[in-house]
Amino acid sequence: MCGRFIVFTSDDYKEMQRIAEEIQKIYGEDSFKSGEICPTDPAAILLDENNLVVPKLSRWGFPNQKNKGILINARAETLLERLTFMGGFENGRCIVPCTGFFEWDKQTKQKYLFSLPNEPMLYMTALRDTFGGEERFVILTTEANDSMRPIHNRMPLILTENNMEDWLYDSRSARYILKEVPPNVQNK
Repeated sequence: MCGRFIVFTSDDYKEMQRIAEEIQKIYGEDSFKSGEICPTDPAAILLDENNLVVPKLSRWGFPNQKNKGILINARAETLLERLTFMGGFENGRCIVPCTGFFEWDKQTKQKYLFSLPNEPMLYMTALRDTFGGEERFVILTTEANDSMRPIHNRMPLILTENNMEDWLYDSRSARYILKEVPPNVQNK
């Protein structure tokens, strides 16, 4: 499960800085939040618009139709079986750019920050949809790999630079990505 992620925009994170600047041009100076991103916060997503990857602002979490609250994650393994996410998979695949994500050790309740080794950016698979005229997204999770398993049994489905375009543009390739083991992460 991914319950929070982080966005840094300093000189060490030039790609995130570029995304923040593009969001601010579209939505205004105060539109882009950096630091810790929580459910229901607006955040940058990357999506396909006329065969170009563009950043947009979207709110994190789908309304939960069964009860109060929101759905912030969707399981990659069962995604295509759930009506809530089928439309998003076909028409709303997107990417959440960030610099890391947080996970809590269930036993100690300690919070850990994870990132990719030797990479300033991390790209999480996500789906977007519109609810009440507002665009929202959920982050896809999968079974934890060996680097994550000591802390938690789930983790975000992370894209590599090689498969980002496949996720956005090719439904068939995206189905394979749902089954991939994410790259190893490191605890900062």
